[in-house]
Amino acid sequence: MMLLVLAIVGLMVLVVTVTPPKTPSQSGSQAAPVPRLVPDDSGDYDVSATLSADGDAKPQTIEAALRDDVEIIVEGVGPSSVSLGDLRTAVYEAGLPARITLMAETPGAYPLVLDNERRIGTLEVR
Repeated sequence: MMLLVLAIVGLMVLVVTVTPPKTPSQSGSQAAPVPRLVPDDSGDYDVSATLSADGDAKPQTIEAALRDDVEIIVEGVGPSSVSLGDLRTAVYEAGLPARITLMAETPGAYPLVLDNERRIGTLEVR
């Protein structure tokens, strides 16, 4: 009797090991798309803005809705850095702008500040 039980268990292990796992296309149901948490590099942004770090440039307001993909480019002679609140920091220099990309997930106003503490703009997420 014990040999019969061991033979059946061994056969089940063999079948499970050899059989390929079912994929969503085999089971007939389609997998739900996974939401994208960060923007991709395809260049398709809901909001895109270019700001200047020059001393005579006026601060700009960038408006975005929740879940918008946002791209902010800061141009200047640098080298220097720009911060978007406490979320992101990027470095720029002459001919190489700073590029900040994110998904607008939390409503609020986020200042764009140069490393010399001069505000060049604000990202407003609604």
